[in-house]
Amino acid sequence: MTIGKLTDLAMTPTECMLCPANDIGLFSGLTEADRRRLLERLRHVRAPAGTVLFTPGDSGHDIFIVRSGLVKLTKFARDGSVRIVRLARPGDVIGLGLIIRKYHGHTAQAMTQIEACRVPVDLVSHEIHRIHGLELKLFQQWQSAVEMADTFLSELSTGTAHARVARLLLYLLQASDTNVCQAISREEMGELLGVTGETASRVIAEFKRAGFISEADGLIRCDIASLERQAMY
Repeated sequence: MTIGKLTDLAMTPTECMLCPANDIGLFSGLTEADRRRLLERLRHVRAPAGTVLFTPGDSGHDIFIVRSGLVKLTKFARDGSVRIVRLARPGDVIGLGLIIRKYHGHTAQAMTQIEACRVPVDLVSHEIHRIHGLELKLFQQWQSAVEMADTFLSELSTGTAHARVARLLLYLLQASDTNVCQAISREEMGELLGVTGETASRVIAEFKRAGFISEADGLIRCDIASLERQAMY
């Protein structure tokens, strides 16, 4: 099932400090003493698009903090179709369910090239009362996952196909300080929005012709005002 390969690298103090998720991730705001202690067991991992990090029922020992790229968490519907139930962006943590059970509940697969911090789950359990604010950050991560599920149900699974695609692009822009977001495949758009890949492709083509978006080098440049108008329908 794994298309790509997860490359495991040592985590150096410099690498940790330069992490794009350093200010928003689970271990943001660490003291120097905390950082030195944790680095002995943290690993920096890199993987191409398509790499499967884990599947439902897999026993696991690590959670992942996304440093860059997008990871999709999927489940099979009763009819056998695949639905993306959550997207993990930089700063998000995946695999947190291991803290309360010994197996994963979703398939986690890289949608783009990703970099992540691999964290032993027993390390989190051990450090939760040693690192100031870590327990609160864990609750914030769980709350973020709940809010994302609400967003997928209320915004990305209702309305016209044009509205759903526009809302998805605006959602992806939330992880950017610009009007540019990471492009994802039309098939993945369909899995996210509950439409076919062909429908997603048709809507994207119409948005391009209308000048709402442009696409190049794996990135989508958006006319935010136009997309916001489309998102209302």
